[in-house]
Amino acid sequence: MLGILIYWLMPEFRLIRNHVPDMLWSFSLYSTLRILETFYSNKKLIFIASIGIFIFYEFGQRFNWFYGTYDYYDLISYSVGVLFALVVFDIFYQ
Repeated sequence: MLGILIYWLMPEFRLIRNHVPDMLWSFSLYSTLRILETFYSNKKLIFIASIGIFIFYEFGQRFNWFYGTYDYYDLISYSVGVLFALVVFDIFYQ
């Protein structure tokens, strides 16, 4: 929901508008997998799955398998979101 608000309310800040929602999405994906204890709570597998999903999606855009625009900044923002979620979970949920 926050990503949608950022997208709608900040049209003049293209870098924030286009990439912060992606970062929030990847943070949410990793968080959801950790909360649901998917993959038998194996942190490495959850991390790999989170990274793999957005890499697959972004390269799918690159090769026209999915609608969208391939962008290096998206890969960076997805990575930052997953890494931030990893740090948050390691600090608060050990």
